[in-house]
Amino acid sequence: MRFWTTMGLILALSAVGLTYEIAAGRVLAPFFGTSLVTWTAVIATVLAGFSLGSALGGLIAERERPVAVANVRTALVASAILMALSPAALGLLHEMGARGTEGMLLSVFLAFFPASVLVSAPSPFLAKLAVEARPGREGSSLGLVLAAGSVGAIMGSILAGFVALPLLGSAATFAGCGAAALLCVPFVRGRAPGAGGAADALADGRAETSTISSIGPAALVVAASMAGGSACGYESGLSCIDVVRVGGAVHLYSDRTQQAAERIVRSDAEPPVSHELVLPYAQWIWARMERDLGPAPSVLFIGGGGYTLPAKLLEARPAAQAVAVEIDPLVTRVASLHMPWAGATLERAGYDAGRGEEAGAAGDRLGIV
Repeated sequence: MRFWTTMGLILALSAVGLTYEIAAGRVLAPFFGTSLVTWTAVIATVLAGFSLGSALGGLIAERERPVAVANVRTALVASAILMALSPAALGLLHEMGARGTEGMLLSVFLAFFPASVLVSAPSPFLAKLAVEARPGREGSSLGLVLAAGSVGAIMGSILAGFVALPLLGSAATFAGCGAAALLCVPFVRGRAPGAGGAADALADGRAETSTISSIGPAALVVAASMAGGSACGYESGLSCIDVVRVGGAVHLYSDRTQQAAERIVRSDAEPPVSHELVLPYAQWIWARMERDLGPAPSVLFIGGGGYTLPAKLLEARPAAQAVAVEIDPLVTRVASLHMPWAGATLERAGYDAGRGEEAGAAGDRLGIV
């Protein structure tokens, strides 16, 4: 393999590994929430996988070149399949009853550890090829290998946080990680193109045939993983949102934490039914507001105010002014779509669900960041 081809593979696989790590923490939230414990479990598990993979990859690098090439390609194909299926595995474990801290730890290990091991296994072999490609310049070659790994990790974190997860969602991000690993497989070679004799060329030809036969089924699995869809009803880079109807109320959850709820009242109900607050914390806050606020108050609701509080305020105090601020516009759009009372009031409360510009400006004026 040529030196810069090897460097490109190291960079690409480092980017895939970090993208996978961040996506793992994101997709865990709909099942177990977002907390210091969940992120610690994900980071520790994936890093442990990287460590074990590097150790095993070192043993692979010491094998005969054709065997090492075959092992590295197999690891990449297997990691592609496991990465793409990670969300499905997590959902299956949750359906089987994985709950609490113990269930979360078990789920993280089973869903993310194997792929973390396999995606890092090629690195020692690639590093060995890079050093061998520049005789007499081993020190600088090793330094460039380490730099490529770090740059790839930076690129992967940026790609996951600012592009893949916000724009494509978690399912597509995991499938993209698998596809990227598969794309690396044909570039893994034991020697530079044209090097070696007829026997070496024959061995390379057989390896290529074997690679193509394994990539095809793996690519189908990666593509099929997209059919599972998102782990929740609505997804953005910040939130994984589900809407659940229970009895006469609709409940909005973000990462398994209830954010809002509203009773569903028919518009033709007779006699007219007054709106009620569903969530206990919203009832408590409204009791304080009703006691302390005057007839024409001006109120800033941070986090949407449960979305029903601005509606309750404007219903009870027609002369009131309200501004609702939400960090994730998707939550407001979902609330507007599924919670008629709150949704109809959000525009009056100074929140544009599509842009949030007025609310954002009000927050700036009040020093809200």
